[in-house]
Amino acid sequence: MANPNSHGPTTNGGGIESDEEDLSKLRPVDIEQDVREMERRKRVEAIMSSKLFREELEKVVGDSIKVRFVQMK
Repeated sequence: MANPNSHGPTTNGGGIESDEEDLSKLRPVDIEQDVREMERRKRVEAIMSSKLFREELEKVVGDSIKVRFVQMK
């Protein structure tokens, strides 16, 4: 009796495809996603290490704290 959970070769139009061939079809999508993620991380890193960004963020946070303090009075 065959195990229903086992994964054997699959047929597609009479041809047999191995799991390795199935995975190779997915790799380009995975690589594209990885490249996009690496580019996004580089942009975030550049922004976070920017002195100008830090100064602007500190100003926005400072202004927000001042507004809340005035509203509490």
